[in-house]
Amino acid sequence: MLCSNCYSKFQRKQKQIKLENEEKQRKEQKEKYQKMSIPELIRELGNPNKEEKIMSIQELGKREDIEALYAVMDALNIEGGYSLESIDWKYYVYLDIIPNLGKLGGDQVLNELIKFREKCNEKKIEASETLRLIENTLEMYEKNPNARKIEGYKKKISEMTSDYNWLKDFVEKNQIILDTLEEAIKKLTAKKFEKMADRIESNFKEMN
Repeated sequence: MLCSNCYSKFQRKQKQIKLENEEKQRKEQKEKYQKMSIPELIRELGNPNKEEKIMSIQELGKREDIEALYAVMDALNIEGGYSLESIDWKYYVYLDIIPNLGKLGGDQVLNELIKFREKCNEKKIEASETLRLIENTLEMYEKNPNARKIEGYKKKISEMTSDYNWLKDFVEKNQIILDTLEEAIKKLTAKKFEKMADRIESNFKEMN
């Protein structure tokens, strides 16, 4: 019979082995997707396994190929797009694809990014307003000594603080997305006007 101390050590060891195995599997999966071609990765977007589908989206987002990036954008829209409820793996995908779209995209992409910027800005304003509301409520509770006597006071404060921290993180990350979008939009706008200038110059030469 194992003593309690020995059994605790055994449990810790088993847990460590399990974590190491899971990390090894994740690494192998990542390497597998890194070796896939773009058509293979696009086919994987129809994979019913959610985790594997996400890995294919993440890998496609890193490829500097316009077809791959279009596929990622479609997949993200199907997955519900960028919302207050999903500031998770999608955030990092957007940080990969937006600069690539700025390099590879055309007028259609420019229009899509402008629309996306509007959506992100709306989400930021919405979250900021909620943040201010929570701040005001917490301040009101803090200034009112009678508030501490209310049943469930500590629980309510804990919940509001948790929401506040989450929303603050969301607003900060949303600003990073907006800054990244701004940079990509500037590049695509410059590219658009450069094409227009070349076209006008060509027309003038033809007239001469």
